[in-house]
Amino acid sequence: MKKNIKCRMFYATSAHLLNISVGGACLQVDRRVRIGNEYTLHLGSEGTQLTLKGRVVREVLSEVRKNKRGEAVPFYEVGIQFENVLTSPGRDLISFIEETTQNSHQRVRIRGTRVRILDAASTTLLDVYNNYRIKKLSMGGLLMETDQMLEADHAFDMELQLREADPPLKVRARIANCESIPGKVPPVYDTGIEFLRISREDIQRLSAFIADLSKEEKTKRH
Repeated sequence: MKKNIKCRMFYATSAHLLNISVGGACLQVDRRVRIGNEYTLHLGSEGTQLTLKGRVVREVLSEVRKNKRGEAVPFYEVGIQFENVLTSPGRDLISFIEETTQNSHQRVRIRGTRVRILDAASTTLLDVYNNYRIKKLSMGGLLMETDQMLEADHAFDMELQLREADPPLKVRARIANCESIPGKVPPVYDTGIEFLRISREDIQRLSAFIADLSKEEKTKRH
């Protein structure tokens, strides 16, 4: 498909929070993130739930583990720099740090020190989004190239930018399959996406766009 269709995926992935300060955090995640991109971090403890926006400033491969199927899964250590935390989110973040380090024997100065998170009950989720190249598009789904293996049956929200001047289509979708493309270094994957839910208006827009593509292809052949 030669049309420059932009596809943006939004999904949440569990992350292990290694340490945190009011300026940023260090996480371990099982998928690549993009340095310079903004992500949304959801932090939770028994007494505090908060959402922070931050920008990735560092990403390194930290280890490789085997999953249940015996496949090698890379894990990455990611540095996040928080944005706009010197307001209400900043105060909530200080409360979160105090709660999740209350069992530590260390004495820490919360406002200036990066501290390890020792409370096993604390949880972290990272909203991840990426743009991908679309190879095929139909009313039921699409085929795209991704730079990492994505988990089959995982459901997520997606935006499709069919035309630059139009608002994006909003779709609920799932990963139908993901297979490595032979001979690609670094690895690239053909990922099939099935559309699960799309509004009636966006169905009409998608149908009209695919019809226009078909007409253009027929014109080129004649």
